[in-house]
Amino acid sequence: MGQQQLLLIVLGVIIVGLAVIVGINLWNYYTFQSTLDQIRVKTDYLLNDAFAYLRTPAQRGGGGNATFVKWSPPKTILIDKFFITSYNKNKTKGTKTQATFYITTTLKDTKNKNIPIQGSITKAGVRTRTWYESGKKKWYKF
Repeated sequence: MGQQQLLLIVLGVIIVGLAVIVGINLWNYYTFQSTLDQIRVKTDYLLNDAFAYLRTPAQRGGGGNATFVKWSPPKTILIDKFFITSYNKNKTKGTKTQATFYITTTLKDTKNKNIPIQGSITKAGVRTRTWYESGKKKWYKF
């Protein structure tokens, strides 16, 4: 085999190897983003449920536009084994001015720990959702 043919074979192997590595990295990134999007939908459901409770008249078992105090999240959303591993009952509650949830997800961070997510909604409808990266010790909004 000629020197040029060997060089082309080596170059081809390098290009294929790089393509495989880039493909694996893209797969991991988009899998994480897809799962985060699905969790975003579930957290929106929790926040919408809390806001609906606030807007429901007190005579019908709601907050009567005044409070989130007796709000509790629907259990059906919190027992999803694919995305949510647990939730903190002490931090998942309603107060007079806002409803808050704190869940632990099946997503893994850079230290291979489950990612916690917390969110809240106020009487004015202002929503916040954050997730914690234990490797960087930082909360991120999403």
